[in-house]
Amino acid sequence: MTMVDAMQDNSVVPTGILTINISAIVDNWRQLASMTPTACGAVVKANAYGLGVTKVAPALAEAGCQQFYVVTLSEAIELRQCLPEATIVLLGGLSHSTPQDCVTYHLMPVLFSNVAVDQWLEFIGTQSTSIRPVLKVDTGMHRLGIPWRDFIGWVEDKPEQLKQILPSVIMSHLACADIPSHDLNDRQLKRFQAVREAVQRSGIELSYSLANSSGLFLGQDYHFDFQRPGSALYGINPTPAKPNPMKQVVSLRLPVLQVKLIRQGDTVGYGADYVASSDTRIAIVFGGYADGLPRCLTGAKVSVGDHKVPIIGRLSMDSFVVDITSLDSAFTPEQVEVFPDVSSLDQLAAEANTIGYELLTRLGRRYRRSYV
Repeated sequence: MTMVDAMQDNSVVPTGILTINISAIVDNWRQLASMTPTACGAVVKANAYGLGVTKVAPALAEAGCQQFYVVTLSEAIELRQCLPEATIVLLGGLSHSTPQDCVTYHLMPVLFSNVAVDQWLEFIGTQSTSIRPVLKVDTGMHRLGIPWRDFIGWVEDKPEQLKQILPSVIMSHLACADIPSHDLNDRQLKRFQAVREAVQRSGIELSYSLANSSGLFLGQDYHFDFQRPGSALYGINPTPAKPNPMKQVVSLRLPVLQVKLIRQGDTVGYGADYVASSDTRIAIVFGGYADGLPRCLTGAKVSVGDHKVPIIGRLSMDSFVVDITSLDSAFTPEQVEVFPDVSSLDQLAAEANTIGYELLTRLGRRYRRSYV
């Protein structure tokens, strides 16, 4: 049933249609993988950024992706059920699981603190396992990770512990990769290189991973052995200062519930923030902050066909209002498109003073998902 059919059938309540192009996600991964001779995985945490991990991950695996990144144990279990042979890295590490969980589901936990390192050492001291964890070093983002200076000191003082753990990868995370000119990129790179040199001096050969989506575009020096793209897979621009090199992945069509004419001086929405400066034709659209659309999107534009129309008044939980005065008065729109092109997700996020990641992961459960 099409949206138009649903609107004409009084027994059916129309909802938004969120179309997710799986082929575009796969093409985006292939494009990113082609940028480097080293391995390229895929971050599929938070249900593949809200788009459906059980649809996205198998398609990526079929295309050749072998390493996947999630955060929680429940995410890892769901992924393991649909990809029995894949390499799964548990970014949340032992804060979201136990060492035994990692053995049971064959997961690579990320150890990002001295506490986690000690917990893993205690575990492998009591039983043998083929699981090789990942060690995370903080090189300047000051999020999760062992401070890089402390890590180097640990490797130099207790190399036997590193050999006992025998991690598969040492990783860090870039804070400003989407701003190529930011000097923190170079500082983080040099610190990560210092970490690698310290490990090599200990006589242990390991793999290294630094680049996220935007990090891939910083050049080969940042690539090391494993790449971890996430947002770019789903169509978010990894190079914000330039045109988006990725393919569009999501589109969102929302039904128009009512069209009406308001007079000069009439107000729209909660708080009566919007006051019509002249007679205005408006459309009330199904979709609001309960569906993941930020309440502060007033002034942002959505599309009716080839025309852009502005949102007026505050968004409600279930609806918002657009000014359609610029459209032909004989035309009654049946739907609006929220993400009409590859740049619109990031543009709309900027209008809401946020980022595309947040919009993507907030898209609500009431939408009917259609996979291409």
